[in-house]
Amino acid sequence: MKKKIIAVLIFIGIAGGGFVWMRSKNAEAPTRSILATIQRGTINVFVSASGVIVAKNQIDLKTNGSGMITRIPVTAGDSVRAGQVLISLDAKDAFISLKQAQAGLESARANYQKVLSGASGPDIEVSRAAVISAQTSLDNAKKNLLDVKAQQNLLVKNSYHTFLNSGLMNSGVSSSGFGATPGPSNLSGTPPTISGTYTGEERGEYKISIYDAGGWRFLVSGLETADGTVNVNYPVPLGTKGLYIQFPSTIYNQDTWTIAIPNTRASNYLANQNSYQSALQNQTQAVHTAENSVQSAEASLIQSQAALSLKQAAARPEDVAIARAQIQNAEAQVLAAETALQNRTVVAPFYGRVGNIAVRVGQQIGPGDILAVLVADDFMAQVSLNEVDAANIKSGQRASLTFDAIPDFTLSGRVSDIDLVGSAVQGVVTYQTKISFDVSDARLKPGMSVTAAIITDSKADILEVPSTAVKTQNGQSFVEVVNASADQQAGTETNNRAIVLTQPTVRQNVTIGITNNQMTEIRGGLTEGTWVVTRTVQPTMATTQPTGNSAIRLPNFGGGGGGRR
Repeated sequence: MKKKIIAVLIFIGIAGGGFVWMRSKNAEAPTRSILATIQRGTINVFVSASGVIVAKNQIDLKTNGSGMITRIPVTAGDSVRAGQVLISLDAKDAFISLKQAQAGLESARANYQKVLSGASGPDIEVSRAAVISAQTSLDNAKKNLLDVKAQQNLLVKNSYHTFLNSGLMNSGVSSSGFGATPGPSNLSGTPPTISGTYTGEERGEYKISIYDAGGWRFLVSGLETADGTVNVNYPVPLGTKGLYIQFPSTIYNQDTWTIAIPNTRASNYLANQNSYQSALQNQTQAVHTAENSVQSAEASLIQSQAALSLKQAAARPEDVAIARAQIQNAEAQVLAAETALQNRTVVAPFYGRVGNIAVRVGQQIGPGDILAVLVADDFMAQVSLNEVDAANIKSGQRASLTFDAIPDFTLSGRVSDIDLVGSAVQGVVTYQTKISFDVSDARLKPGMSVTAAIITDSKADILEVPSTAVKTQNGQSFVEVVNASADQQAGTETNNRAIVLTQPTVRQNVTIGITNNQMTEIRGGLTEGTWVVTRTVQPTMATTQPTGNSAIRLPNFGGGGGGRR
């Protein structure tokens, strides 16, 4: 009896262990991986935005006049050309006012001709004499201007030459501030005597050096280049610009002297410089005064000629002025009447379509009332962008557009305009952006909802991989590469199909480029055709349910009663 009980318990244990093992086996079902290959393609990075269709040009038609509408020759939806009459108002009073204004203008012109009468002979002769006198004054002023310019030029030139000759008219040692300055290695203590007057226009220096060529000679450089024989008895020319040099009785080979033009160490240097500056100022002032005299004489001549013309016109200036003012006033009245008559009709300012008509025949309207809406046939999309997306948008970027009202319809376009200044509503800044359509479609109407995908970046023929395959750790991007050589399933399974890998993946660091959250550019680290894991699928925890009656039947045991002993 005990042996049977032990056997039953062992069987129950084995059966229970098998049941637990089956549950454990189901719970440990392997993870499946979805794979993709590195391939070449095109990645477009885009910004999405929503908005509505608007007309490229849409205006409210108004009139500055008031009155009753007498005619509306168009209906909503009609295509109209520029200048076509859309709405007419009662124009009888405006037409009468125009005729009256035109009659007033003709009367003013007739009166102007009537008041034109010639002046007397003596008055005309006096005015003619005034013109001759004014012409003489002008001629004298112009001659005086030429004389002043010549005189002032001479004074400035003389003052400038005096300034350039500062300290050149005397001889002496270098400490006196005049004449030639010896070089630092000179053996001779007596400088040469400089005489004459410098006639050149340039500022600078003469460099003089002594050399022995079988006889003493001197070499000149700087402002001029010359070569001469040293003479201690009388002056010899120092170049060709008016200066002379006489050397001391004692000279040495390689002695040098410098003559500054002008000599800033001379005692009269500042005085001569101030005189030259004063001469320049006097020249400017004198010429300016003479030019003003010419301008004044020209104005006087013009005035005298105008006075003579008025008298020769046989009318007093005040009468002519009054008559002319009457004409100008009448012309203004005609213009106002013409404008009032034009305001009795509303015309289309451009080619387009009548959006809607807000008035009817017989209705009284006032200035500023909206009578109709004119919409251009060309439409565009107007979408709102947040400040982050707007920073990446510029004119000319391509866009793809879809419309809620037209399913499965896509239209291409291009960004044509973006607001320079955003609009802030409750702290959110948006920028209105307009997108022109590449082609038109009769189904599109203003006010329809539109969604735009604006391409901000695009690269073609690049290596790409699904963005879910790229992971980042510590700033380094990497992918999980399938060991295709050991796991043949990777080379035979289709992209995006979940499979069980038999070999572990290899982490491969990569350099990425642009991404649109669906696909990512691979710039380095992988080659075309490499298999990578895009994501993994965890198995669902399964629970094994026994089939049939849940009671465990053991051999030699009945279903319900007691057993044998």
